[in-house]
Amino acid sequence: MNFTTDDNVTLYYEDSGSKDAAAVIFAHEFAGEVGSWDDQIAALKDDYRCVAYAARGWLPSEVPEDPAAYSIERAVADMIGLMDHLELEKAHVVGLSMGSNTTLQSALWHPERCHSLTMSSSGYGAMTEGRAEFQNACHDMSARLINEGWANIADTYGDGPFRRSFKSKHPEAHADFLKRLSGHSSLGSALTQRGIQARRPSFVEQEAALKALTLPTLLIVGDDDHPGLAGTLYLKQMIATAGLYVSPRTGHQVNLEEPEVFNHVLRQFLSAVGDGSWGVHPDTDRMF
Repeated sequence: MNFTTDDNVTLYYEDSGSKDAAAVIFAHEFAGEVGSWDDQIAALKDDYRCVAYAARGWLPSEVPEDPAAYSIERAVADMIGLMDHLELEKAHVVGLSMGSNTTLQSALWHPERCHSLTMSSSGYGAMTEGRAEFQNACHDMSARLINEGWANIADTYGDGPFRRSFKSKHPEAHADFLKRLSGHSSLGSALTQRGIQARRPSFVEQEAALKALTLPTLLIVGDDDHPGLAGTLYLKQMIATAGLYVSPRTGHQVNLEEPEVFNHVLRQFLSAVGDGSWGVHPDTDRMF
């Protein structure tokens, strides 16, 4: 199914489960896509309305050629626009990596539209230390995508150090991931690196807003996902309503590498939010 954003970009989404159930919206990572959430949707759709969408620049969504069409503000507007299109007053929002940043900004800028937020594998380039290197890497990756294309670099990018545990545990699933990655839009990914990844706010810049956040929050990270660990721990320190799950011997793609664990933890969280038992810890429990 498709909907058109307020700047006339057509985005693809999939809508599963009961229309009367609480909605869960899934936002994929930079190397992911709608199908990255298949295991989670299969596990939750009997009890929740599950909506996954392809970000602008990710097929089968439209790939705008104007660099100005890519920004974190636009990414958030797309998520809220999808909710408006589906007539959802609120939703549980779940993101991985790039999708986690969209999830976080949506919660900070539109908290009234969120029941809860789940952020997995967050934090690469979000801290002060190493931020300049991260931004340079984004621009370098953008140039490689333009000059070489996903077909030539997917195998290298998708076999990086924080994805190898996925390959070790599930070689066939990892091979399928690489095949799908090679078919992504090189232009869409390149413009996303420049306009969103390199320019999104750092967590440190948003410290005051994070401390003020009161939405139920679940943080999930693999202990082998080193770029994500520091940022995730920072979010745990800043957000009083945040709970943290660390998956041992797990890399960046937690939901694909450990789907049963991810689904169990997510379901427990959504259930606790639904029955009001998630709660808020006293400020004295915060670690800053």
